[in-house]
Amino acid sequence: MSRGLFRYDVTLCETKIIPGNYGFIAQLNEGLHMKKRPTEFQVDRVLQPFDENNFNFTKIGHEEVLFRVSPIEYGHVLLIPHVLECLPQRIDHGSFLLALHMAKEAADPFFRVGYNSLGAFATINHLHFQAYYLMTPFPVEKAPTQGIIRRGEVDYLWSDDLKAVELSCARFCF
Repeated sequence: MSRGLFRYDVTLCETKIIPGNYGFIAQLNEGLHMKKRPTEFQVDRVLQPFDENNFNFTKIGHEEVLFRVSPIEYGHVLLIPHVLECLPQRIDHGSFLLALHMAKEAADPFFRVGYNSLGAFATINHLHFQAYYLMTPFPVEKAPTQGIIRRGEVDYLWSDDLKAVELSCARFCF
């Protein structure tokens, strides 16, 4: 902080577990909203081509290579697959697997890796994932899970309590 590498001090942000059945996590992070890099594209489409004229990760200063200047939590880093290929913020199979491998290599249940698309608070249209430590489980991590089986080209949920139920949308958790 004293060298001016961060836009605000994330350690001063108040984090609370909201009482109730789900244990939602709330954080008041005024610095993130007030001091983060501005969005340089219209948020009218989730998928947009990469624009080299807008800010992207090939333009970051050397001081930003090791530090996330607008952190959302302790240890916040970015994973930028194939940074020099200038890929738009659109998840693909290879980058998704890379993010999963990063999470596995961290070998810590509180290390989180996330992705946000354009229109879901991504402010930079350059393929990247967010990663940080959060010492509280997300509500989805406490939810009961069911196995998925594949028959041909169709995925099914399976539970001893239910018959096989065809998935109606592409959702998953792990």
